[in-house]
Amino acid sequence: MVEFGISLVFMISMSFLIKLSGFELSAKTCSILMRGWGDIMDSDEVHKLFDEMTERGCLVDVPAYDSYLEALRKGGNLDEAYKIFQEMDSNGIDPDACTYSIFIRAYCEANDIHSVFRVLHKMRRYNRLPNVCSYNCIIKKLCKNEVAAYWNTSSEESLAVPKY
Repeated sequence: MVEFGISLVFMISMSFLIKLSGFELSAKTCSILMRGWGDIMDSDEVHKLFDEMTERGCLVDVPAYDSYLEALRKGGNLDEAYKIFQEMDSNGIDPDACTYSIFIRAYCEANDIHSVFRVLHKMRRYNRLPNVCSYNCIIKKLCKNEVAAYWNTSSEESLAVPKY
């Protein structure tokens, strides 16, 4: 709880200093701030920052969208993140492997393996190769599911400690 409070104070201070100083927002600065707001799961501030970024005419690149989507995912707004993901194409932004990994991670956390494979098929359709993070997340989830299935189907007798 203390760590959350420190993060919140830091994020409010950073946002205030940037607005007060008239600091020129860049895609990188906004991405860092959006990730910070995402870490404390404040989707409202992420929306405000993204809107301000576009209003000021700041270049919204793939990493900025990734930060936005990741912050929404962390805040539990996956449906909203998916809508933003679909808007990327209309804004002329092509998602990369990191963008798709955000959804792979979210579906793995939700134990929705079917959606994970739908994302992988979509990546294949658009000639995007999964990155190490994508594969790592999928393998980890599949291994956990396999171990859980093994433990659930094993009889108690086969799991008993042998007596010598």
